[in-house]
Parts: sequence; structure tokens; C-alpha cells
Amino acid sequence: MAEIIKPDYSNLWASGGAVIAPSVAKIQVGWTAEIPPHQWENWTQNRQDTAIAYLFQRGIAEWDATTEYWAGKSAVMYGGAIYIAATNNTNSEPSPSNPDWKNILVPATAAQAGVIELATQAEVNAGVDTTRAVTPATLANTLGRRLGHTYGLNDWRFVDSNLIEQWGIVSCTAHASNNQETGTLVTLPRTGVAAVLNIQATPTFSYEELGCLSAYGSTVNSNQIRIVMDWSQGTGGATKTQDVFWKALCRI
Repeated sequence: MAEIIKPDYSNLWASGGAVIAPSVAKIQVGWTAEIPPHQWENWTQNRQDTAIAYLFQRGIAEWDATTEYWAGKSAVMYGGAIYIAATNNTNSEPSPSNPDWKNILVPATAAQAGVIELATQAEVNAGVDTTRAVTPATLANTLGRRLGHTYGLNDWRFVDSNLIEQWGIVSCTAHASNNQETGTLVTLPRTGVAAVLNIQATPTFSYEELGCLSAYGSTVNSNQIRIVMDWSQGTGGATKTQDVFWKALCRI
């Protein structure tokens, strides 16, 4: 079958003419061997045109109490929502609590099907939204690969769906011999993690002319860690300032 072109219904038959409705009995009988009044014929044609134009405009017909609706086949609009018949029914007013109908435009949840919004890449990366859906592209972009992302010296990546790895470089000052510096506060590249499971810290140069530098990290809160550097064999009172590489494994 060739493509059917939607007809122009900007003008309805007899919309400006004489229209008289036949009686209910005449409508039920229909035409016989007769010459009907032209007003009846105008009414018939006008009702057909109006019904078609109504469906063109609405798309889905409104619910009414007299139509018999069929399960899984009948769709209606009611109260600004679209329903599909769940049972064969007549005069059963659609509502979210009526088992005769299923609202197909309700927000989707884990317990019911419905309409759901797609998450943006930023929302997927944040990992806190519970109402939007993740597409394969945004998931692949986030889990490990983060397509199109150029990793920096202070950054993070997914290890799996529950773990992320974060890293960075920070300047620390170490005090000599049992007089440790209070450390440098570091804000994680991705904040709001559930827990920091492990922190590794390495000075850019482990050995100095007068001793050995070491570094370690500790958790401050879900947004920050602290990096401390210790100059274990230096002369009393002396200090050393140096960049420290750090890496943290976090649960999200």
C-alpha cells in the first residue's frame, strides 16, 4: 500500500450550512428507500468530519462512560494522563488506583514501568541521582573509560561500579626527626565518596642528602584527605618541602 497523505480538514462539511440531527430511531434505522432532507445528510457528513478532525487534533480520544474498552487494545486520555485498558470495561473511570486501567505516563520506578528521563553525563559521573536512566554511551563513558576525557595530574576514574581511584600531586613540608608536619589538606577530585579505603603517598624524591623522606595519608571526611611527609633522619629543626604524589581508593 502506498503512503497515505493526511487530508486537509481545515474545512468541515456543512460547518456553515443547515444541520439538523435525525431522531435516535432514524439514526438506528439508517437510510431507507427515501429522499432524506439535506439537513440530515449534512448532519451525517458533519459528524464524520468532526470526529476525524477531533482525532487529528487530540491524537488519543478522551474517555467516556458509554464506550466499551478492551484490555490491552484501548487507549484513552483522561485528566491529562494517558491510560491503557487493563481489563474489558465500560463506565470504569480511569485513575492511578483503578485496576481496570494502567497509566502509561507515570514516572518509572523500580516497582512500576513508566516514563523516565535520561541522565546527562555529569549526572552519571556524580553518581547520586536515583530517578534517571543511564544510556550505554554514558555508562561506557563513565566506567573506566570516560570517553573524551583527558586525565590530569589531579583526577579520578572508575575501577568498577562501586570503586573509584583518585590521584593527585600536592606540596608538603616535612619537619626533621620526630617533629612531623601537620600535613597538607587535599580536596578529592571527586567529592562525596562513601569511604576512603586506602591512601598511598610517595615523595617525588625519596632520599635527601641528610636523610630519608616518607609520606602517608589519612581520611579527613568524605571530601578531603590529609597528606603528611616525614623527614626521618634530618638535623633537628630543619624542614624539607617537596611535592608528594598521592593515590586513594574510594567506595562510592
